Amino acid sequence: VRRRKKTPVSFKPRHKRSRIQVWLYEQVNMRIEGCIIGFDEYMNLVLDDAEEIHSKTKSRKQLGKNIDAL
Repeated sequence: VRRRKKTPVSFKPRHKRSRIQVWLYEQVNMRIEGCIIGFDEYMNLVLDDAEEIHSKTKSRKQLGKNIDAL
């Protein structure tokens, strides 16, 4: 059986650097917000300028560059 080569995370430049929010399934009071700069076929995301946002306390924590698996 021949295996296919896995494609790496895509780091191609994006024309729009829109900020997105990732809502966490098991931690409903916390979200991660940042700009998508890459992803792969499994929807693992690479976010730039990522922040952890707590909805109850309205606090934000800088994470920098962060990789999230969805």
